[in-house]
Amino acid sequence: MGNVSVTRDSLQKIKASLKDFQTSVETSTSHMKSHAEDVVTSMRTSVKKQEAVVRTLKDKATQLTSSVEQCQMQIIDNNNRINTLRGQIENASSRMCNLRTQKQQLQSQSSSSDSSNDTSAQIQTIESQIQSCERQQHQLREQLTSLKNQESSLNTQNAKLRNDKARLDTALA
Repeated sequence: MGNVSVTRDSLQKIKASLKDFQTSVETSTSHMKSHAEDVVTSMRTSVKKQEAVVRTLKDKATQLTSSVEQCQMQIIDNNNRINTLRGQIENASSRMCNLRTQKQQLQSQSSSSDSSNDTSAQIQTIESQIQSCERQQHQLREQLTSLKNQESSLNTQNAKLRNDKARLDTALA
């Protein structure tokens, strides 16, 4: 093996190189640490934003659930009112049929009887009642049409709310 001669000057150069290397490592480490801290801070901020979005979505899901329930209750109430109106229309039709029958009976009695003034007054009263029933029936049919239009609108709104809620539930899952 050969002699290795190390001079003081060579040792100083090696020491200086090691010092430069150590400084470079420390600078790189410091830079990497700073970068890592920036990434962590950014990730924490992103997580907080995502948590806020999730809270908002959960609030919206709760609101949609409430809206769906309210809409469903309106539909049920509307259906009950429709059924009530149908019953009232049937009652008015039945009453008109009875009144027409009474009118025909009175007209038949009138032709065979001498009390035509009394019968004529009764017939006019019945005709007035029939007209009143017809007006009532017309109003009830208009209300029924309006309620059916509302029901259609409510069903459309309910379907949209349910669809929105399903999409939101899917997004939250």
